[in-house]
Amino acid sequence: MKKILKSTLLLLCSVCLFTASEDDNDSNPTLVIPTTFHLNTPAYAQANTDLASSTELPFTWSQPNYGGFPVAAQYQMQFSLKNSFTTSVAQAEADESGKTIADYVMLDQIYNSCQGTVNASSLAKGLEQLAGWDEDNVPETVTVYARLTSDFANDTIYSNVVSFLVSPYSVELK
Repeated sequence: MKKILKSTLLLLCSVCLFTASEDDNDSNPTLVIPTTFHLNTPAYAQANTDLASSTELPFTWSQPNYGGFPVAAQYQMQFSLKNSFTTSVAQAEADESGKTIADYVMLDQIYNSCQGTVNASSLAKGLEQLAGWDEDNVPETVTVYARLTSDFANDTIYSNVVSFLVSPYSVELK
């Protein structure tokens, strides 16, 4: 009788084990590489922001949709004076011939969440690197175009472009 009971229990446990391993691949998350994400227009976009008297400029954005789950992406800000993001300052400086002209600057600050602040003096320095202003010909107001990069899994995607007005100042470049 004990052998029949043990055999029956073993058979029932085996049946339960095999029925519990149903294929559930449909519910597993799948990494989707998005093509863009949204940088919010800052509240100060229509006002003229004086970079000399400002310390920081705040920005917020939405996280790219990598398939419905949060990822630890790294974000960096890019700024342009012409709404063109083809050649960075770093790429132009690396060109030994000197023929490459930069049209955007990428700041060094890396963000790990969906908000961040840009140092106003770093932005002023980057704008001066782009425009080549000297102390006597800095414009009173310029329109700056900004976008964000998101780096995750060796893939970079770019946000939309937003514009805002600033009053730059001359920064001594080394």
